[in-house]
Amino acid sequence: LQLPEKGLGDLQIAAEYIVFAIRKIYKTATKQKEKGIRNKTRINIIGHSLGGALPRFALRFWPDIRIMVNHLIGFGPTNHGTIMADKVCDLLRCPISVTQQRINSSFICALNSYKETFPSIKYTNILSKFDEIVRPLNSSEINEKNVTNIYIQDLCPFRIFVEHLGAGIYDYCGYLLTINALNSRSLNKISSDKCCEKMLMPGINISTTEFLSKVSYSAEEHARHLLMYFGEVKQEPELRCPFRTDCILRKKRVKTMILR
Repeated sequence: LQLPEKGLGDLQIAAEYIVFAIRKIYKTATKQKEKGIRNKTRINIIGHSLGGALPRFALRFWPDIRIMVNHLIGFGPTNHGTIMADKVCDLLRCPISVTQQRINSSFICALNSYKETFPSIKYTNILSKFDEIVRPLNSSEINEKNVTNIYIQDLCPFRIFVEHLGAGIYDYCGYLLTINALNSRSLNKISSDKCCEKMLMPGINISTTEFLSKVSYSAEEHARHLLMYFGEVKQEPELRCPFRTDCILRKKRVKTMILR
C-alpha cells in the first residue's frame, strides 16, 4: 500500500487509506472464496516500521474492520513512538508524521487508548536489538496475551548487521519468522539452527550488485524525499474529533440526551 506523501503527511489521513485497503482486500478475498458460502476469509497484514503501527490505529477507530483481520505482523513498528523522533524534532522542523511518532504524542496516545489489541486478532512484532530508529527497543513491544514479541538476535545473536531496515527487508530469520507466523506456527519453537542457516531471504543475493543498488536507492530516495518535503512543522497537528477522547465522550453524552 502506497501511503499519501510517502507516509510523511498526517497519519490521521493515512489511516483512512489503510481502512479502505482492508475493506477492499477483504471484499475481494471473500468473493474469490466459494461463492454462496458465508464463511469469511480474514486477511493478514504485514507492515514495516510505521506500517506496523498504523494498521493498529485503523483497528482502534474503525471497529467494523476488526472482523476482517486475522493477523498483524510488524517489523520494528513504532507502537509507542520513538525517542529518535523527539530528538530530531527538538532540533529541526519535522515532517508531520515524524512529530506524530514522538513518545507521548497525541497520535501515539490515541493509538494506544482504550485497547492496544483486540482478542480476535493475532499480533506478531519481529524486532532487532540493533534497531537504530525505534528507541527504546521495547517501544515496539506490546505485552498482551495475543501478541508475540520476538527479537531476531535472540535466535541469531551475531546478526549485528540486521537493524531497522534489515529485519523486514532482507534478513532470512525475519523472513522465516514471518512465514511461520502466517502459518500459525509457534515462533518459540523455531530453532536457532534453522533461523540462522542462511543470511538472506529467498530472492535476494548479496553477491549481486542488484541487491546493494536497490537498498542504496531506497535509502537515497527516502532521504531525498525527506529533504524536499514541504510539510515540515514544529508541532504535531491537533487530533481530529473522532480520535479525541473528549470528543468521543461528548458524542456519547449528546446521544444519551437524544435517546432520553
